[in-house]
Order: sequence, then structure tokens, then C-alpha cells
Amino acid sequence: MNLLRNARDYLCKKSIWFRRTYNSIWPVMELKYNANDSKPKKRILLILNLIAIFTRKILKKMTGKLETAYMEFVITTKCTLKCKDCANLLQHYKNPYNICIEELKKHFDKLMDVFDYIHILSVIGGEPFMHPQISELIAYICQSNKIGAVRITTNGTLIPGKKTLDALKNPKITVKLSNYGKYSSKLEALKNILSENNIKYHVMNLDYWFDYGGTEARNRGAHELQDIFSDCRTPLCQSYLNGEFHFCPRSSAGVDLGLVPKKESDYVNIGKLETKEARKQMKKFLSKTKFVQACDYCDNSYRLPLARIKPGIQKTIKISI
Repeated sequence: MNLLRNARDYLCKKSIWFRRTYNSIWPVMELKYNANDSKPKKRILLILNLIAIFTRKILKKMTGKLETAYMEFVITTKCTLKCKDCANLLQHYKNPYNICIEELKKHFDKLMDVFDYIHILSVIGGEPFMHPQISELIAYICQSNKIGAVRITTNGTLIPGKKTLDALKNPKITVKLSNYGKYSSKLEALKNILSENNIKYHVMNLDYWFDYGGTEARNRGAHELQDIFSDCRTPLCQSYLNGEFHFCPRSSAGVDLGLVPKKESDYVNIGKLETKEARKQMKKFLSKTKFVQACDYCDNSYRLPLARIKPGIQKTIKISI
């Protein structure tokens, strides 16, 4: 294993493509296998699957196919919580909104025209169960043979209605329950109702968050921004919001809020481009981008000593009298 780690570290330093491919694959593998399990069979299975996915990616690259391991599909910026340290910057929305179902379908269809395959599509908010037509949307998404699996991320504060529960029974879907302790007030009830309806779910128990810092510019130089980008702690959080593909929600939400400067080189406007041009730009964006502006408004890097903070602490809203 030490030999493999040394080889991985060497290749990550020498090849941007290898580093990004590894960063996109490893978190997906961790969803399926416990990387800390030292049993030989588990280790061998993990290594074989990594090799298989790497081989698939190389073949797809050679044949011009465009696929990605994971993408977050934002359907709403509304949330039942107001976490003051939300990494997706939702606490800064003064007028959060649902994206209408017609727009969501249009953006999804365009995404499917551009990408040949997405291994995991995460339907996310905000709190996705706040969208009144989520059942219609996830049924629509699950019909596509270009989507391997669908994940719904919820904070355990809402119980979905019957139509939504019926839609969640699709075998492609797994519900991810983020456990924020006392703030996830309906977590146990939600677990029970999902079990009763034979809906797959996974509880993410969060002991701490990393503090990504404020939304002010750090005024970093180009080389420092490249280092921050290449050593991001959460490289698997590509975000698709309002037809725009960003590397992360810090970028998509930051631009949407006006907190991060909007530069054409920092995203691909899939929703506004012809399919052929969108594919061309996506391939270039995924392989050539060295950093984005959002990296100057974020500290989420292995190069930085981030503080661990308690998850889910609610933002205090000041009321003027």
C-alpha cells in the first residue's frame, strides 16, 4: 500500500489530469467501500475498482466521450435552516427561490445532450424537499439512461408527502440524511418512513465542519490560487445551477449572489450554448482550468490549517425595531 501511495503522490504532482481524475474518483469509491478497512479482500476490491474506473475514463477520453463521476443539480436555494457556516453560502440569500419545474427540465435535458454519462447526480438545495414539484422532477431525471444513480440530500427537517415518497422508491435513488443533531428535528421520523416505504437511505453523521472562511477576497496570486484549486478538500462537488456548470457551489452560489466576480472563464453556460459548442467548452474547462475566482474567496484546501467547527449552528437574525 505504501508503494501505491507513493506512486499516486508522484503522478498527482506530475499530471494535472491524473490528479483531477483521482480526486473525482476517490470520493465515489469511499461511498461504496470503507477505505480504512484493512482486510485484504476489501483492499483488493477497492484497488481493482479504482483501476477499472481509471481504465474506463481513459477509454472514454480516447473516444471523445464526456462523462463525470458526480454532479450537484441545484433545484432550490430555499432551506429550512440558516446555518451560519454553510459552505454553499445559502445563509447569504435574502430572497431564496425555487427554480421552476419547466426550467429544471430544460436544464436537465441540455445537460444530457452535453454529457454522455453521469455516475451520480445529486439533487440538492437548499433543502430539496422544499421544492413543491420535486416528485415530478426526480421521476423525470430517473428516466434517463445517462444517469447511473441519483442522490437526494436532505437535512432531516421535513417529511416528504406521498407523491414524493412514491418517486423516491425508484431503485436509482438514495436519500442522504445529513445529521445536524438537534437541528435535524425530524431525522428519526424520516428514517422510519423511508424504511417503511423501502426507500434506500444513508445517514451522514457530522461531528464537525471545516471553516471555509468568510466571503471576502483573499487577494491571492495566480500560483497560490492554482495550489488552492489543485488541493481542494472537496474536489467532488461540481455544481449545476440555472444552466451554469461550476466546479463547486462556492463558485455557483457565490456568483449567483454577486459575492464572487463573474468571469466567463470560471464556468460553462451550458443552458445558453449550442450542444456542440457546450461539449467543446466543457472538455476544455474540465481539463485545462487551473483555478477559478471562487478560490480567492475560500480556504477549503489541504494546504491551509482549517479550523474544525460545530456543524449546523444557526445564524442569528437581527430584527430592527
